Amino acid sequence: MGPNLVRLAYMLELLVAWIAYLQLWVQVGGQGHLDLMPWPVKLVLVLGLGLTTVMGTAAAVNHEKVWNAKTTASVLLGLLLAAGMAFVTYYYHLHENDEAPATESSPLALEIRRLAA
Repeated sequence: MGPNLVRLAYMLELLVAWIAYLQLWVQVGGQGHLDLMPWPVKLVLVLGLGLTTVMGTAAAVNHEKVWNAKTTASVLLGLLLAAGMAFVTYYYHLHENDEAPATESSPLALEIRRLAA
């Protein structure tokens, strides 16, 4: 296979990996938690995991042995990024109600409204 076709295959793998990782994150982490996150966090983690996948594939294809130092480093970096995704999702799960506006449903506010009416 020519070098141009190999590059095309890596680009297609990267695009499919980005879509797959983002959809997997939505299914596992929940759309509500992802909606609370700033977009650069999601962008960096998903793009990084996709690039790590392609780097691992390229390392496995271009070397004589499939499991070499670069492939192992790619797997470890991918696991580190996946752990980062889990940590960020858990953080926003714990703090999802911190941004909610304060409601005026306290007994004092209700009594003031009743007296004012």
